[in-house]
Amino acid sequence: ITDIDEIAEINIYPNPAKDFLKIEIQEYIDDNLIITDITGKTLITKAVTSNNIEIDVSSLNSGLYLIKIGGYIGKFIIK
Repeated sequence: ITDIDEIAEINIYPNPAKDFLKIEIQEYIDDNLIITDITGKTLITKAVTSNNIEIDVSSLNSGLYLIKIGGYIGKFIIK
């Protein structure tokens, strides 16, 4: 497992997020983007269809979440 924060090709911001989470991927990944809580429960699944993705996270409660894209896993906070 690679922490997404260490991958130069993927940028996730703002972190902490409030309403939207933006993801920029340098190299296209043909896969799903999955957001889970820290227990592993899947909350959001979205197909990666471009290099610039915006996810509405306004329905998530404050806390720590994981994001999986391809073989990468990272974390972000909702404030």
